[in-house]
Amino acid sequence: MFLALKEMRRAKVRFGLLAGAVGLLVFLILFQQALLTGLINQFIGALKNQSGEVLVYNGQARKNLDGSIILPDQQAAIAEVEGVAVASPFGQATFTVTADGDETDAVIFGYQLGNPGEPTTLISGRLPEGADEAVASEKDADAGFALGDVVRVEPGGASITIVGVARDINYSVAPVLFVDFATFEAAKRTRNPDAAAILPSAIAIEVAAGSTPAQVAARINDQVDGVEALTRQEAVDGSPGVSSVRTSFAIILGLFY
Repeated sequence: MFLALKEMRRAKVRFGLLAGAVGLLVFLILFQQALLTGLINQFIGALKNQSGEVLVYNGQARKNLDGSIILPDQQAAIAEVEGVAVASPFGQATFTVTADGDETDAVIFGYQLGNPGEPTTLISGRLPEGADEAVASEKDADAGFALGDVVRVEPGGASITIVGVARDINYSVAPVLFVDFATFEAAKRTRNPDAAAILPSAIAIEVAAGSTPAQVAARINDQVDGVEALTRQEAVDGSPGVSSVRTSFAIILGLFY
């Protein structure tokens, strides 16, 4: 020990550079880990921070919410599975909107008020209580998505008032609006006014007491044809792009270590 201290005093510059290099390496590792968390939240924060414990996709969607629809008979069958307390429609689509006078893309999530699918990281304002109200992401407040702002769905759609702001609810690195399912249906009809019905992208599930999300997801997959049920974490991990981002950062962090 004394020999080591004596050597350090004798070669202060060399040991100072070594300590600085190690400190820089630790900083880079922590920075990369923080960057990874931020990127994943930008990609799938809306899924990670919604209240549905299980999400049920169409079996052919390959865990991609954008390519998923659930048919009425599938929703009815899901609701009958043991351990499902509430099975609620959950819609998602990307729209052109006008915010702060400029047109931009935004992802709209529709859920039934008071049911699974609502955002869980509210930091100001309140959740929607009726039509044409929304919770938006705090990251986009300066782009016309702040509390009290009005966002218009184009072309000629509803004007949606931001009544709440939540943390980490972006999706595909785009602004997000959580609205009631009727508002989501109205937005979808701006594209196809003659649609007989607007189908949900997924079913968000509240699990009954005595069951776990993993158990309920497994039962749905066994009992309902044409769907793929995932726990919330499985839906996050399986989202397109997330696994490749994690792999890339794992390689970078492995090299640092």
